[in-house]
Amino acid sequence: MSGVSAKLTTVKKGKKNSGGSTAVRTGSFRRSAVSSVLTVLTIIVVAAVIVGAVVIYHQRNAYTSANPAGPADSGVSASGPNADAPIPDITKALQGPASNGALGQLAGQVTDASTGKTLWEKNSSTAMVPASSTKMMTTAAALLTLGPKDRVRTVVKRGTKPGQIVLVGGGDVTLAASKDSAFYTNAPTIQDLASQVKKNMGGQPVTSVVVDNSRAGQGDTFNSTWSRGDISGGNVTSVDSVMLNGGRQDPSDADSPRTDNPALVAGQALANAVGLSSSSSDGGDGADNGGESGSSGDSGETDDESGNSGGGDDNSQGVSVSKKSVDTEDGELGAVESAPLDIRIHDMLVNSDNMEAEAIGREIAKKEGKPLTFEGATSATKEVLSQHGFPLESVVLKDNSGMSPDNRITPRLLDRIMVKATSPVTNEGDSGSSSADSQSHDLRPILDGLPVAGGNGTLAGRFTPGSSSGPGAGWVRAKTGTLDGVSALVGTVMNQQGRVLTFAFMSNGSDIEPARSALDDLASALRMSS
Repeated sequence: MSGVSAKLTTVKKGKKNSGGSTAVRTGSFRRSAVSSVLTVLTIIVVAAVIVGAVVIYHQRNAYTSANPAGPADSGVSASGPNADAPIPDITKALQGPASNGALGQLAGQVTDASTGKTLWEKNSSTAMVPASSTKMMTTAAALLTLGPKDRVRTVVKRGTKPGQIVLVGGGDVTLAASKDSAFYTNAPTIQDLASQVKKNMGGQPVTSVVVDNSRAGQGDTFNSTWSRGDISGGNVTSVDSVMLNGGRQDPSDADSPRTDNPALVAGQALANAVGLSSSSSDGGDGADNGGESGSSGDSGETDDESGNSGGGDDNSQGVSVSKKSVDTEDGELGAVESAPLDIRIHDMLVNSDNMEAEAIGREIAKKEGKPLTFEGATSATKEVLSQHGFPLESVVLKDNSGMSPDNRITPRLLDRIMVKATSPVTNEGDSGSSSADSQSHDLRPILDGLPVAGGNGTLAGRFTPGSSSGPGAGWVRAKTGTLDGVSALVGTVMNQQGRVLTFAFMSNGSDIEPARSALDDLASALRMSS
């Protein structure tokens, strides 16, 4: 079985930033883009199935394989998981690939999903720099504490001055100006908000817009371990309480440079949508009311102390940003909700979206009663996982996205998350369901979000036909991770006999491209194991 014989792929090379770190994205795509992009992706995945690559997905109780919709005479049949298949000899399968010097310092673990038995490990309890595989921790904690249907609300209220409206950020980074400019799936829009506002204003003109960014004002909004060069590099920006398209300047490009003042950009979009013009504004009268409602001091401006990177106009054409709570009248002029958490997680994992990960981290913090800060989010994430029995020994978490080079996570933990997401749920729906069954059910959405090898997201340009990792195309589903000297691959694969395996491989002290290829070889070796 040769994998995918023909495939359309888009590969975007990593960009070097001024701080020296590298973020690599391959095959990023806009899930909310025009239908032609989705059609191409569908062709890729269907083609993979037709030539024999099975995409494993979850249903209620266990895995099934996707039956191919291709021609009956394709000559290849897709078989599903087989829990009765012999357990493969993973030590033998990985003996060669794991000795590749390109892997630098290698740590990893492989587990049989059905039995939970560890089949192979190397330094699995050693905490390594995880890069974006950190998002597996964020995802698991969010699903366990928030649930898959959790949504985030963004509200507009009437201010205390005539014609003033207040955009109250609730932590949603997925908003778009309009549906046709949305990066994220089923994103709420400023256009929808503005329509509600204009209707409920009863014809009164809007004279100013204040963005209440107090949700983000509990601490620094730009992580001290990040490089500011990654703003223009398209990886991160300030974690404001409201932003458009994750702060991307160009929502058609997953790797677009980010704005350095996302809350202000959101406010300006609302101002434009409600018809606020410079002639009707007074220069932004939000500057003197942010100290009310239990706050003190000036708060109508966004300054560098709030964590924004500077360079943005904080008081533009009647639009201002407050890092303190803003007084408003009772009631709402308009409100929109984000997509459910499981959809946002899918976007985050497929595109390795850093800002979505940080926003979800703050949702976890809020649910757990922690400050809405980097420390609060990471602390809450670790506590949730610890409460659910995951091994947190030696884990250090400085952010929820994996952009911090100071993070340390063990392969044992990451593989354990995959085991729980993959394990069959035997008692679903029964009053006597075990806690293990409950965890597996709660973590199922992870499987839907993992990129498919050679098919989509950050794995679109990898596992190419004819390469040493080609056999894994369409069979491997995994979260990637890449920083300078760091590569990671965490996911699941079904071997040729139908045994479902989970794995976590981490490489530190290695060159990106060779290490990434070597990790792909490891995952493909699992596919070919017997």
